[in-house]
Amino acid sequence: MASPMLALARAAARKPAFLFAAAVFALACVLTAAPILRQPGWELATVLGLGLAFLGGLPARAVVASARDAKLQPEFAEVAKASLLLTFVLPLAPIVVALIASLVTTPCNPLAGFPFIALIVPTAAFLAASVGLLCALNTWTGRGFLALYLMLVLASAVATAWPVVAGPQIYAFNLFAGWFPGPLYDESLHITNALLFARLEAVLVGGVALCIASAGYQAAHVRLGQPVGAARLAAAGLLACILALRIFAGELGLETTTADLDAMLGGVRTTQHFRIHYPRERSAREIDQLSRDLEFKYAQDTAFLGVPAQATVDAFFYRSPEEKQRWVGAAETDFAKPWLNQFHVQLAGFPDPVAKHELAHVMAAKLGSGPFQVTTWGGLLPNPGIIEGLATAADDHADELTLAEWAHAMRELKLAPDLRQLLGPTGFFAAAPARAYTLAGAFLRYLADTYGNEKVGKLYAHGDFRGAFGKDLDALVTEWEQANDQVPLDAHARAVAAQRFAAPSIFARACAREEARLREELGEVPAAEPQRAAALTERLLAIAPDDVEVLRGLAERQHEVGDLAGERKTLQALLASHAAGPAQQAQARQMLGGLEAEAGSVDAARTEFRDVLTLQPDAASQRAAEIHLASFDAPGTVAGVLRYFAHPNREDALLGLRELADDAPTFAPARYLLGRRLTDAQLTVHALQYLAAPEALASLPATHDEALQLRAKDHALAHQCEAIADDEKALLRATPAALAKLRDWRARCAFERSQGWAVLPEP
Repeated sequence: MASPMLALARAAARKPAFLFAAAVFALACVLTAAPILRQPGWELATVLGLGLAFLGGLPARAVVASARDAKLQPEFAEVAKASLLLTFVLPLAPIVVALIASLVTTPCNPLAGFPFIALIVPTAAFLAASVGLLCALNTWTGRGFLALYLMLVLASAVATAWPVVAGPQIYAFNLFAGWFPGPLYDESLHITNALLFARLEAVLVGGVALCIASAGYQAAHVRLGQPVGAARLAAAGLLACILALRIFAGELGLETTTADLDAMLGGVRTTQHFRIHYPRERSAREIDQLSRDLEFKYAQDTAFLGVPAQATVDAFFYRSPEEKQRWVGAAETDFAKPWLNQFHVQLAGFPDPVAKHELAHVMAAKLGSGPFQVTTWGGLLPNPGIIEGLATAADDHADELTLAEWAHAMRELKLAPDLRQLLGPTGFFAAAPARAYTLAGAFLRYLADTYGNEKVGKLYAHGDFRGAFGKDLDALVTEWEQANDQVPLDAHARAVAAQRFAAPSIFARACAREEARLREELGEVPAAEPQRAAALTERLLAIAPDDVEVLRGLAERQHEVGDLAGERKTLQALLASHAAGPAQQAQARQMLGGLEAEAGSVDAARTEFRDVLTLQPDAASQRAAEIHLASFDAPGTVAGVLRYFAHPNREDALLGLRELADDAPTFAPARYLLGRRLTDAQLTVHALQYLAAPEALASLPATHDEALQLRAKDHALAHQCEAIADDEKALLRATPAALAKLRDWRARCAFERSQGWAVLPEP
């Protein structure tokens, strides 16, 4: 004879409510066709958690309806167990299908992300069943049940969203769905203590719901399964535990407030337009310089966006990606909250590389719409392509190429997504971030330069291209493509673009999360554990065979521990890889050239470094190759150059450069390298002495022009604005990007002088 629980479950399994929920979860199996959902992990756990949030109460409704139909009077425990059993069954099919698909169709480890499934899905099922049972016992119609259950689910959504909307954090915990860790671009996810406490809270809330349901069971006209007083006492105890979690939410990582951040960072500085929140150990001079940097960027963004002055901007600067992730939920990703006039970035030296972009988001709030003051369709649905495109356009900081050049190279390499889709509802996040940001930024920059900032500002509110420009999106994209095709492009641009835009979107990689965790783990392996590093590298190559950066990282580790034979073998494998583009080949040849030089094979080393230059590598590799080649023709300099490039960031590197400059006074690259280190240290007066004669580097064009860029920075810090014009005239390769950087230093210099600021003392 079957137990009452199984009898109830069988009867409930034939009810429309359960059949509907089961059918939806069965259909969810097709979602595993998406690469990101094929490896059971956080993404699948979140999808199933959301499904349980809205459908997980239906099995309990079916169980209670079955008991009422048959006029049964089972004990509460039997009703609860039947409800839990049917709810736990719902997500099993998608999980099993994902496990099989991952095992059969991918090189992924099917269990790499499974802890997220094991933690989030059962707790979500328990909560949904408990809340569903509570609602089913307190309503008599299907509509009444749905109204009450969905009201509670939506209440949990409001509780989840409020700290993100009103506070500094970008992460969120939901009782049903689990965890929203923040930006998609932070690929390495781990189960944190905060997530454990959040799921404990979900279980406690589910326990409270069960206790209340048990206490009210008699009112539902079926036999009471336990004393009402005991159930109420248990509910009170669980509520006390929940209250304790809420009281210590900040310490446990469940919620973050601005007060929490200020207590953790410790420093606050107020300027004309900013309230800067910074690590307390930073010196007054560093914060003075940061303040000036932000005010200059504010002036630039104001000019580009054409917006009036606004409320004080809160700028939060963190010590490390780990600290930023712990407190606001974004590790490698910086972000802004325009509606709160704040942005959050990692402190990363001078000038800050991302603050201008994030500040543009905040300042563009004057142009936006909806509650979050960004580009929206209908005032609610954000358009990320225009939102990020405008901020990228405002920050056309021109590293090696301008935005227009990056976009042309990307399009020529057939790596560019279609702008028409990119600016649609889902196209932006479906593309790889480097490609999406650059392409959208280049397009918006073109519109601003061609039609004026005012029309771009009008576009920003609702993304209405015809209303802003009198042309639809398709016509404007076609026009931009024709103009972008005319942007000059050389082999160097193609090579560096191929390297920069190689990585596909996270949604196109089945093992993306496992890859990210392996990379993170590999980066933390001590140099004294080469076998472990080799094993991790082998695993990475098994799931991402086209990622030659893994091989380059292994070669660097092998060099650190003195395994030169292993390094040579790894570099040869990199060069033999079909996935190695010109830039990666150049980096490998540079490392091989160093090996040959260390072995005393100067001719072989010379050949390798010449090959580096023919491959059109990134600017840093060009300079390194030029300096190594120059050392082969300058007696007594090879050993010093090799020592420096082997460990450029060690404390003794500066002393070694000084000795090299003293021993070989006619070896101009030594003075350049020393000037570079002094510029990085902001020892401006001394740096200018060593960078005083860049013409001595005329035979090394990449090094010569970088020396001029460094001089321009030093001149700007010394408020010698007129000298920057001379630096500009002396460029050997006056590319648009090179000119833009020098003009930016000149503009910064003029801005600081216009503010009446004195030259900052050297550190």
